[in-house]
Amino acid sequence: MCCVICSFADARGLTTVTLGDGSHAIVCGSHALMVTRRTPVPASLDVLRATFGDRRRRQDRRDHLYQCETARMLADAFTLNRRTGRERRVTG
Repeated sequence: MCCVICSFADARGLTTVTLGDGSHAIVCGSHALMVTRRTPVPASLDVLRATFGDRRRRQDRRDHLYQCETARMLADAFTLNRRTGRERRVTG
C-alpha cells in the first residue's frame, strides 16, 4: 500500500480520498491536503496523477517565469543554498 502519486509507503502517513467519479485513492497526507483544497475534486485516478504528479522530477519549475536571461541570472544570484532536483536535505 502506497500513495498513488508519490509512492510514499509508510502506512502511518497514508489516507484515502474520494474522487469525483466516486472511486477511492490512497494518498499520503501531503497529497490528501492538496486534493481537499482543490475545487473541483479530480474526477479520476488518471486526472489525480496528472494534476498532482511528483514535481521533484521536473526541471526547474521557475523556467516559465523568466522571460530573459538577465532575470534568471538575478534570481540565481540572490537564491542561497539552491538545491537541484537530485539533491535532498537530510535532517536529524
